[in-house]
Amino acid sequence: MKNSIFNILLILIGNFLLAVAVTCFVVPNNIISGGLAGVAVALQPILPSLDITTFISVSTIVLFIAGAICLGKDFLLKTLVSAISYPIFLYVLDYFLGNRMYIDNRILSSIYTGVLSGIGIGLVFRSGSSTGGMDILAILGEKYFRIPFHIGCLILDGATVILGITMYSIYDAMIGLLS
Repeated sequence: MKNSIFNILLILIGNFLLAVAVTCFVVPNNIISGGLAGVAVALQPILPSLDITTFISVSTIVLFIAGAICLGKDFLLKTLVSAISYPIFLYVLDYFLGNRMYIDNRILSSIYTGVLSGIGIGLVFRSGSSTGGMDILAILGEKYFRIPFHIGCLILDGATVILGITMYSIYDAMIGLLS
């Protein structure tokens, strides 16, 4: 029981840090990072009315449902906290902190994105859970196509960067690579 509470705390802290990175650095600076936030930013030029927070939240829930169906009850239980907390954190932080430029330097913002996201995602993974986002696709790739999880994450993040290059520029993608 004590271990379960500790893991839930890790998941909550990790998702909160990830939501802070997205709200304070990714969205205001259009950082093409990996994950759903990077995809949302990359799609912004062709879908200008796209609300990034809503896109991330809906995508997280859809991926969570797909993961629960394909990966079973154990996955569902381990990822449920992330699938609920991350969208809530995003909306709350967007409400209180959104639409502000905290650092008017995209390179520095990208570095902060990487640090906060890395710690956040690391805490979630350490608990044995998933963030409920693009990592679900990497888990599915490992299960069905025998693509190692870390390679699947690199492929997905690489695809996000390539999408960013096509929508923005190589310079913008390189800033995103810092994160």
